[in-house]
Amino acid sequence: MTNNIGFGKRKTLQPAAVQMPSPKTPTFTGPDRRTGARRKMLKGCKIIFNNQSSVFDGVIVSISDEGARIKTANPAFIDDEFLLTTVFGSHEYICNVVWRDAEFVGVEFE
Repeated sequence: MTNNIGFGKRKTLQPAAVQMPSPKTPTFTGPDRRTGARRKMLKGCKIIFNNQSSVFDGVIVSISDEGARIKTANPAFIDDEFLLTTVFGSHEYICNVVWRDAEFVGVEFE
């Protein structure tokens, strides 16, 4: 592939180096404090906070009796305490954030 550089001079262009993204995993490395079994699932949810004026969509990736791991677009913008509802409103949980990374939020239920 060539491209004109300056007045009639040509320079050979090299394709951009492509790096494959590394697998992303939650960065929480503390002790696992769950006492019950974790169940994997993919269930849509709503994260509601700021006096119900802020709502984020998410997916519950795993859940236990004590808490859950939720995938969402912007975990950094979610309050430390929020209401979690499943898509059809069949379950509601008041949650406290235990950890967060670029994709996930780990919460414990009150």
